[in-house]
This record gives sequence, C-alpha cells and structure tokens, in this order.
Amino acid sequence: MFSKLVFAFLAAAAAVNAAVPQSVSNLDVVASTADSLSLTFTATLSATADEAGKTVAFTFGNADNTASFGAGSLTLPASIPDSGIVSVAAAATYNPTTDAAKAAGAVVLSNYAANAASAISVVSADGTFTNILLAAPGVETIQKLGLVVSLSALISGKGGVKITNNNSFSVPLTFLSLSSTATGPVGGSQITLGTINQNPLATPIVIAPKTVAVSGEIPAAVSFTLTQALALITAIGGGKTITATVNADAIIKVGDYQTTVAIRNKAIPAGQA
Repeated sequence: MFSKLVFAFLAAAAAVNAAVPQSVSNLDVVASTADSLSLTFTATLSATADEAGKTVAFTFGNADNTASFGAGSLTLPASIPDSGIVSVAAAATYNPTTDAAKAAGAVVLSNYAANAASAISVVSADGTFTNILLAAPGVETIQKLGLVVSLSALISGKGGVKITNNNSFSVPLTFLSLSSTATGPVGGSQITLGTINQNPLATPIVIAPKTVAVSGEIPAAVSFTLTQALALITAIGGGKTITATVNADAIIKVGDYQTTVAIRNKAIPAGQA
C-alpha cells in the first residue's frame, strides 16, 4: 500500500524548454514534516549545448495544472556531450497546501504505491516550459500477502494476514489504518480470501527506512465452505502462491507526513504465512 513519493520522477522534465526526460532513478524521500516531503532523485534527460550549466526551478502538479504539489530545481552539467543525454541530481519538495492539491496528490501517491502511472504537469518557473507526462511507475509497496490459515480457523471465519511491505525511502513508513479485500482463484473460481477493516490498526505497521519487513498478523474476516477451505490450503501449501487481487485503502505516514492512499485491482502474490 503504500507509499510510491512521487513526483520527483517528473520534476526532471522541467529542466529546460528542450529537455525530455529519458528516465528517473534513485527516487528517495530524505526528510519530512507534517506538511511536506523532501525528495531527491537522479534524472537522465536530453539538453542542448547552450543549456550547459543552467539551473532551472520548476513546479509540478496535476495534469491540467490546476493543483500544485510542490517545487524543486536541478542544474545541468557544465558540459553537454554530443549525444545531448545527461544525468543530473535534483531535489524537490512535495507540499500541497489546498484541499484540491492534497486530493490530487493523494491519487498520484496511491498510483506510486501500486507501481502505476499518473499524468502530471511540470512547469518551469519562468513560465516558458510546460509539459504533461505519465509518471514513471513507482514501487511495489506491498510485495506479498501471507495468509495465516488452518482448516478450523477458515471454517470458523477467523483468518489472518501478514503483509510483506517494501519501504524504499530514507524515512520510516507507517500504516495507521487498513481497509482491504483480497480475492483469488481457489477451486476453479474467484473467492474472497479475506477482508480487513481496522481503523485504526490495533498495532500500527512500522517499516524502517530502506527495509523490506513482514508485519505481525492482522485479523481478517473469512467465509469459506469446507470444500473452499481445503482447496485454499492445497493451493498455497508447500510454498506455492496464488495471485490475489487486492483493493485497499490505508492511512499512512511517510516520515511525519500523513496521507491516505488507495490501491485498486492490484495483483499481489499470496501464499501461506
């Protein structure tokens, strides 16, 4: 589920009028407050010789440029190679201040957490450059669902899930609430594997910086027939996995910055915890 942050990958596009981002890598959240996130990234982009050494400020926001998420800058190298392709370090601050910007930003954060793309506008500070781009995919924030299963528990409606989460940033990632439903192919049909509805979570999930970690068991409501329960245990036994389709809403904190993310129809491997 979360969490990803974002936009630095697009900010590179605002470098210069002729600049076209080829790729963005090493995206990181290096600091946070309750109102903002500090981002760093490496942008590989095209530039012309007369743009060498130029420092460009930019803003970035939603696709129609009606809600600003934040601003940043980057400096092109002193010498541009004949290929015109350069890699530069850049920094940006994500700090939406209006309700519209926060809502629009949350959509992009959700897509980033689900490794999906978003359309975002990038505008140079002098107003001479505007571009609308598809954001590069983000990260697989949720990497696996571990289903805590036993025949008696499944039949009684008591299940559990352990979530393997990825935090690629330099600040902690915390899940404060989680509402989700997972479905998957069992016994020849799609069935609901479990439903979680905890707001807030009884025990918040905290993932340290630059860490992949497995959460503690989160209770999940399940409803299986005996045949389905046996089929599920068979399907995920012996280290095997099935592909679950997850829909989830979560309140998360990236460092000190709290927001809500939504993941829709995301395919995630599920196996026995």
